[in-house]
Order: sequence, then C-alpha cells, then structure tokens
Amino acid sequence: IIELIDAPPIYQISLSKTSPYHERGMEVFKSNYFFLGYLLYDLYHIFLMFPKLGGLDTVCHHLIFALCSIINGYYRVLVFPFGWLALGEVSTIFLNLRWFLIKTGRGESAFMKIVEGMFAMTFFVTRIVIYLMGVGHLIYEREEILDLLERDVIPSVFLGIDAFSIAAGIILNLTWFRKIAAMLVSSIGKGRKKTKKLKGETIV
Repeated sequence: IIELIDAPPIYQISLSKTSPYHERGMEVFKSNYFFLGYLLYDLYHIFLMFPKLGGLDTVCHHLIFALCSIINGYYRVLVFPFGWLALGEVSTIFLNLRWFLIKTGRGESAFMKIVEGMFAMTFFVTRIVIYLMGVGHLIYEREEILDLLERDVIPSVFLGIDAFSIAAGIILNLTWFRKIAAMLVSSIGKGRKKTKKLKGETIV
C-alpha cells in the first residue's frame, strides 16, 4: 500500500496486467482475501452469539464491506483505498482486548482505562480522520473512478454499491465514535468519583 502512495491515480484506482504496479497491486489483493476471510469468520461468530458480540449495525458493517471486498477483488479496483479501509481494523485489537479484560474480571482495572483510551484514539485516527481523508481523495480522483465505467472495467451497479458502502461506512463510524466517546467520558467520570471516595475515606 505504501508503495502505491506515489503511484499515478489510474494505478491507485484500478489494476491491470500491463500496469507497472501490477506485482505490488497483487500483494494488496492477497491481503484483501485475508481481510474477507476475517470478516466472514467474525460475522459467523456474531451470528452464533447474536446479539452479544454486536447488533444489526455490526452485521450490516461486515456484510457491506465483505461485499465490497468481493467486488473490488474480482474487478481489481480501488487498490489504494483498500489500505485506509482495512486500516480501521487496528482499533479492533483494543476492542477485543477490552472484551477480554471484562470477561476475566478486570473491567475496573487501571489497564482497562488505558485500553479504552487506546481504542478510542485508534478508532478516531483510523476510522474518522484517515477514513475521511480517504473519501476526500476519492472525490478528488472522481474522474479516474468514473473512467472505470467508460473503460468497462466494472459494471455501474457494482461501482454504485462501492460508493454507497463507503458513504454508509462514514455514518456508521461517526455513530460508533459518538458511543465510544460517551463510554470514555463515563469511564473517566467513574474513575474520578472513585478517587474522591477513596480520598474521603482516608481523611475520615
């Protein structure tokens, strides 16, 4: 992905066998297959334990991006955007760690506060800041994207699904971050109350 940053827009958006970036692009699509496998694996567990691991919003998120992964992998399009879309899963590491701490009775630990902070920070950076920057880049390169239709690289219905999915992703991420911020503020508030209570007991 990093090696595609300086590539001409046409090679960032689509990949052909004649592209000088073909070999690098194929590495991206190999990663895409792993990403798809992860989404389907996670989706299976969400269905298996529904709604404990996630509600309908999580199901929709996984289904939408699994569909995009299949479409873009098959038609070899949106090569560079895959990077910033997949980067959002970095925050999932801390989300899973948070779940582990809760399940092992460490939900009130000091380490839990650090994990929640890291989760909120990585989510904001990857799924809000970088995601919006990526969308801005797609809008800027809209002529290259529309040219995919002119060259019959991908059917318009599938490109439309991509556009809808990315737009829906923005709404989902903003909605989730609002909940994450509220959770973090609540956690900090509880921590301060606990500290005040302990100080009061010490004074007494």
